[in-house]
Amino acid sequence: MAADYHDEIMEHNKKKVSCRLYISFLCLFFAHTTHTEVPFTWLLGIYAIMHPAYRHLSPINGWLCAEQKVVEKMYRDGNPLVKELFYLVQEDNVSFRPTILKSKPASYWTPATIGMIVAAISAYRENTAIEEDKKTALRIALARIMQQQRALIQTHKEEITKFITTKKETLRDITQQSKTLRTRIGQAQRKPCTYEQLNQKIAEIERLEIDYNFLAGTRKPIEKDINKLEYDLKFIDRALQSGIDNLIGYFLDSVQTQSSLKLRRTGRRAVKADQVYTTESILLTLLWMISNPRNGDVPKQDFVDYFNQLSVMIDNDNLHQWITTPVYTKKDYLQFNQDLDAIKPDMRKQYMAQHYEQTILAIKAQMLWTSPIPPIITPSGAVYTLSDGTHTERSPDCMETAFRNFFNLILYNAESSMFDTQRFIAAHQITAHRTDDTEDIPLHVSQKLINFYDRYKCVTNLQASELYNAWTEITKKIPGIVYMKPTEYAPHVRFYEVKSFFPNMLKICNYLLFGNNPLFNQLPRDKQLDIICNTVSRDDFRLSWDIVDADVEKNQLTNIDYVTLKFWINESNSFEWRLKKGHSVIPPIYAKNESLI
Repeated sequence: MAADYHDEIMEHNKKKVSCRLYISFLCLFFAHTTHTEVPFTWLLGIYAIMHPAYRHLSPINGWLCAEQKVVEKMYRDGNPLVKELFYLVQEDNVSFRPTILKSKPASYWTPATIGMIVAAISAYRENTAIEEDKKTALRIALARIMQQQRALIQTHKEEITKFITTKKETLRDITQQSKTLRTRIGQAQRKPCTYEQLNQKIAEIERLEIDYNFLAGTRKPIEKDINKLEYDLKFIDRALQSGIDNLIGYFLDSVQTQSSLKLRRTGRRAVKADQVYTTESILLTLLWMISNPRNGDVPKQDFVDYFNQLSVMIDNDNLHQWITTPVYTKKDYLQFNQDLDAIKPDMRKQYMAQHYEQTILAIKAQMLWTSPIPPIITPSGAVYTLSDGTHTERSPDCMETAFRNFFNLILYNAESSMFDTQRFIAAHQITAHRTDDTEDIPLHVSQKLINFYDRYKCVTNLQASELYNAWTEITKKIPGIVYMKPTEYAPHVRFYEVKSFFPNMLKICNYLLFGNNPLFNQLPRDKQLDIICNTVSRDDFRLSWDIVDADVEKNQLTNIDYVTLKFWINESNSFEWRLKKGHSVIPPIYAKNESLI
């Protein structure tokens, strides 16, 4: 009997997994819920795709706006269009991302959608009719685009409705099976038996109880899925009803404001181009942030989808050439610097304007490849593999991302602009640290950590979703760690989102750096932090720490669960690790290096 019910539940789980996979696919297709970074090295040659008159619409400008946080500043200033398309994570006031709210139509956009909107706005700007007629034409064009989005959202809604129906049918089946088992348990309990048959009766009741509990354990996650999907439907209805109309209004207001600026040009005083094309800059920033590197024949497909909506504005030969163009390299950066040095100082500004793409790529390259520290990444959300090895679940990853930033800083080799665990280990002495009251605590780097950085050495694509997902394997199944929540699949299945918790920070460092040394755990917390800093320090990298919280002393950390720590690298560059209740983050670091080009 137990085997029969286990087989039925396994079949149910297959359906549940299929449902989750499909919903995940819909989320990826309709809603860009993560900020996954396209390597800036792919930008080589992208500027020439647009005809000269339209190069303000190149994705490279979206990348530049994202790098300079232009649109983020507009968000903080209350720009209504930006607030409709993006959001700022309130817990850290740092992470700026495309909206994921299902009540907002932009959460369903693709690069092709942005291309269509950009084309419509460009047609509006080129229209020579009176302003009212131009506005009407733009409204019609945007409404046509949004009608296509409405159809896609409606399809999404219908698919979710079907899954809810399937889930409810499965739930009814489980309820009926549970009732049948409960009846059989009652019958078995009431069934008379001889003393010799008592053990057999007890064994039968135990088997039935196991099956009943197994079925009961599957109800909660199904009910949770149904509630979540029904909750999502309410937001989808909101996007269909008022969200699209509101968004069209925001676009019209934004474009008209810039047209008024353009018309107010007087005498020799002209409005800057970036003021006139603010709406396009917002859209290009969104394009950059939702575009994903893809595996397969055309990894640049998201940008290709964007360009395909602007057919009259692009050079198709340059587009095809860009698709197969080798990526930007350090050699290109050094060559540009060499060429720039050969130009007379008073002519360099003109030269850089004429070589716009090469200039901004060189600026980014200099920031990345000559900095003593790697870029800080923001939390994005990751796919966690549960302890049963079958189920996966997307969840926030703020603590995991903070740890990855910490180890990125520790293992970065500024000479090669790569992460290098072997160099780190080789530079470290056999004895990491000795205190007066403990034995030696030697360095014992986790093999999982070594394998991760051996595979992902490069700093040009730190925010790819693959890396976020892979890092969750580093921090899972660590003894003594408090994870955020148990999974609701079954009592024996564990979920591995690390809780933002100061003791977790110390224990994970012990696990990854010292092989989970019990001597480390016995030390006061301030001594543990001393050992971590002394262990990771070397000739060219000295790490020290302090506490930001004014009311906490170093020797008072014993019972502290949440704290903000400040670290110094070589007593010049510093960073904070904020361990708050419910959220952990290492904010961006601005390295003290030489001025850029």
